[in-house]
Amino acid sequence: MWSGMLAYAVYNYAYYLFGARLNAVFPLYVVLFVLAVLALVYLLARLDVGELAGHFSAHTPERIVAAYMGFTGVGLGVAWIAQWAAWVFGGVEPAVGEDAFALIAALDLTLVVPYFILGAAALWRRRPWGYVLGAVMCVKGLTYTLVLAMSSAVGAVRGIEGAAAQIPVWGAWTAVGLLAAALLLRGLQPIGGARAGD
Repeated sequence: MWSGMLAYAVYNYAYYLFGARLNAVFPLYVVLFVLAVLALVYLLARLDVGELAGHFSAHTPERIVAAYMGFTGVGLGVAWIAQWAAWVFGGVEPAVGEDAFALIAALDLTLVVPYFILGAAALWRRRPWGYVLGAVMCVKGLTYTLVLAMSSAVGAVRGIEGAAAQIPVWGAWTAVGLLAAALLLRGLQPIGGARAGD
């Protein structure tokens, strides 16, 4: 759970560090980003991945969660690459604008998409790292779409065209992400207890 929240922090602090206009709190963005990265690396390096995986119930629906992760990772990757291709080959401006696209697509395609896909593949095969990446990315995916749903709601209130139409999409995917996270994390047995079904 903590690793998922740290992954979310790394993504968000990277967004502010690399995307915000130069301002008085720039050094704070640097410090927060570095601390989040170091904390995530430290936490993951200390994990006994094999032991942790052994504490998931034998009844954990890994393949359902992996399907959510794979669909989310591939879907997000295709969405960004399609917008890039439409801009390069058709001159169609990305939905978020050219400047925002460069930052958000870069962050998603490097910090989100690969780990959703790799985690999905590992979890589908019930590999130890699949459980770790599954927990991290399910929490990240849930928070990611929740923020998009809330941003769409704020945009709708402010009268931004098309914002209201996005609320059901992001709201539904937040619910799916919550279900996937719950299904996976519900299977985690207390450390020190035997694996259910053994």
